[in-house]
Amino acid sequence: MNDSTFFLSKEESHHVTKVFRLALGSKISLLNGIGSGYLAKIDSVNGGIVFGTIENKLESFGENKYDLNIAPAIIKRDRFESLLEKVTELGVKEIYPLITERSIKNTINYG
Repeated sequence: MNDSTFFLSKEESHHVTKVFRLALGSKISLLNGIGSGYLAKIDSVNGGIVFGTIENKLESFGENKYDLNIAPAIIKRDRFESLLEKVTELGVKEIYPLITERSIKNTINYG
């Protein structure tokens, strides 16, 4: 990726074309993993690789500017793990599990 064009890995290209079924001319959002986002357009698919044009760069994209903390009540293991996964994706920094009066579970198994 440079300042005006991009190409995706074979795996990401497969995901874009076969899973999302995006076509030529589709608009997509890209992240570089170090704080910048891009709005882009798919121009071609060659040898299974997606190529395109970057239309707009978004600086300081990704990390929250605020420290987010949550204090959820303890729930069943599989649901609590899902909750942890989702809030982590949203950028929550600290999680304080609570035991409430109506909690069915009152412990967390680590590991």
